[in-house]
Amino acid sequence: MRRTPEDLVVEAVEHVDAVRAHVDRLGLDDPAGFDAACLRLAAAIDCLAGLPVGLRDEICGGDWASVRSTRNRIVHGYFAVESEVVREAVVRDLDPLRARLVAVVEVVEGTA
Repeated sequence: MRRTPEDLVVEAVEHVDAVRAHVDRLGLDDPAGFDAACLRLAAAIDCLAGLPVGLRDEICGGDWASVRSTRNRIVHGYFAVESEVVREAVVRDLDPLRARLVAVVEVVEGTA
């Protein structure tokens, strides 16, 4: 069974929330916190990859190439991932990404 765009957006929110929880609890300087944040961030981005292009680009603020690049750095160069790449994504991009995802969920659910 193929997941709908709505399913993917809801799942992405869950992963983003997990990133925030790991960072808040352990921080990115803790190896376990960093690993957990990386895995959940990559999973959230994988959800975005399955969305229709227009919706994906809207959610990513028109910067899908950078978002996908972050995922690829995590997944393909995991032990060589520069902590600053992940730290910047978490500090600068995580909350705005979550807000855009939640806005999509609200539109889909008719609560916006």
